Amino acid sequence: MDHEEHLMRNHLIGLVALLIWVTSAADAGSPTVEVTDSLILVSGHSATRFDVNGDGWDDIFLRRHEAAAGTDWMLIGTPDGFNDRTGYWFPEGLPGSDRHGCVFADFDANGETDLYCVVGADRGGGTGDNELFLADTDGRFHLVPGAWGATDPYGRARWPVVLDANGDGRPDIFIANDQPRLDEITAPNRLFLNTGSAFVSAPEYGLDQAFLIRCLEAADLDGDGQAEIIACNRDYRIKVYRQPAAGEPFVVATAEFGIGGVWRSARAGDFDDDGDLDLLLARYGKVTIRINTGGLFAPIGWSMDTEKVNHLAVNDVNGDGLPDAYVQQAGDDCIAIDDRSDREDYLLIGAGDGTFTVLTVPAVKVGCGSWVEPYEDGFFVVNGSITSRGPFQIIRLEGP
Repeated sequence: MDHEEHLMRNHLIGLVALLIWVTSAADAGSPTVEVTDSLILVSGHSATRFDVNGDGWDDIFLRRHEAAAGTDWMLIGTPDGFNDRTGYWFPEGLPGSDRHGCVFADFDANGETDLYCVVGADRGGGTGDNELFLADTDGRFHLVPGAWGATDPYGRARWPVVLDANGDGRPDIFIANDQPRLDEITAPNRLFLNTGSAFVSAPEYGLDQAFLIRCLEAADLDGDGQAEIIACNRDYRIKVYRQPAAGEPFVVATAEFGIGGVWRSARAGDFDDDGDLDLLLARYGKVTIRINTGGLFAPIGWSMDTEKVNHLAVNDVNGDGLPDAYVQQAGDDCIAIDDRSDREDYLLIGAGDGTFTVLTVPAVKVGCGSWVEPYEDGFFVVNGSITSRGPFQIIRLEGP
């Protein structure tokens, strides 16, 4: 028994594999979708993958949007399922909080990957401190009081992304905050620069604006080495913020890139295999591709009709080096306390020319579809919502 198992109990989150033949127009011998369901139904909010223990297998930090301590899990991936080893990786315990999005990065440059999580603020009627967990030499996480100055207590935080805004090689953090607060206190989105031992607020970079961001992605769309910020606001209108050079303020460049419209999810990937990043966009009723041609995004290309898309994720599921995608749909009443039937999802197999073969993933009987995360050669799907329970799933492609 290894040292880790001596220190804590081993709780296996059981999985049962169900091979489902895909209902699609493909010929006989076409790929199938392998759907692996958890044996437990849980509420859920979001998840972040990272190989925490360095065994070459993705692990998952699952947030369940519950205030009680111990309700979020560090799930260590194995070929047979997941081990809940939260107690080992957070030796002082994982405090209860209204935890939303999280990112992994080596913030203190000690060679170990740290964790930063953003926390809500009781719908803007209270406060909530964002959290920084620094990893020790064994990779175990320890909460840092004051989060190096990046607590942002009044922010109704939803999603963080990591970028290098000032070009010093250290991971900085941009935080998307919900708007407005019930008490009408202004709590804008925030950019924090990493000095190596502290986070410093940087409103001079032009990102600290008071509008809700429904979706958030950081990607280098023009190939200049600086990440653009792709965001959807309260009305789901997409905006692109471009940084002309490291250390300079961001400017709105939505028209410059030729991107516009109403979208609730956006993910970048080289979908036409030409070396630059394109955008996969989704809203209720449609998923579509915008192809990047020298920094200008062409009008809507390939598209498919949907019902109620909630999230997108991108990964290579068949090992051909081309990005594929997962389209997650939500149920009709995702905040009902009783369990609700979900909608079917879709696995999109990229052809490398900006088009996809669409494979159907059957709807779960209970759940609401709250998050999807790339995982190994597939996707980790969270079907429980804030109050509606559902299974989490691993979706993989089987066959040619």
